[in-house]
Amino acid sequence: MEKLGRLFLVSAPSGAGKTTVVTAALQELQKQYAIKKVITYTTRPMRNGEVEGIDYFFITQEDFQKKIAEGFFIEWSNWYENYYGSPRSIIDDIQKGISFIAIVDRFGAQSFKRSYPESVLIWLTPPSLEVLQERLALRKTDSSEEIEKRLRKAVVEMNEEKEEKIYKYHIINNNFYETVEKFINCIVGEILKK
Repeated sequence: MEKLGRLFLVSAPSGAGKTTVVTAALQELQKQYAIKKVITYTTRPMRNGEVEGIDYFFITQEDFQKKIAEGFFIEWSNWYENYYGSPRSIIDDIQKGISFIAIVDRFGAQSFKRSYPESVLIWLTPPSLEVLQERLALRKTDSSEEIEKRLRKAVVEMNEEKEEKIYKYHIINNNFYETVEKFINCIVGEILKK
């Protein structure tokens, strides 16, 4: 019988470093394992340095809503006034032995878990709100109002996870290299379990 892939769901408050950690981890993991990042669809504008089809698939709200109606997404959400969604086609690839890492918000993680209960959930968190605020400011992609909005949402997300833990693994992103190593260890441990 063919070995199934795994689905890893990674969530963190905006600015906690999830994309950077996942990108660095994938570079190492792909040397030994069939694992990819789920390229999600979004209606938000492309940021400087982002590449279509590598970071996201950027589509209009109208196209996104058509895809919702067609059942194209395994999960989708509407946060920060933009839609984000993951294609259902990844489940076919998991059946073929390919593992995936999806970066999703808490709502998306819960939605994925309902659709695919075998998902492994990983929560990344900043060492403090002050560090998170500093990281958001250093990104230079958001206005001060947007940063405040993201910080308020981060407080909500962090409190929700404290009150109702839904993630199997919790990693504090304090030291980048240690965080990537812990993240890789979680993934490899789960792949080897199967």
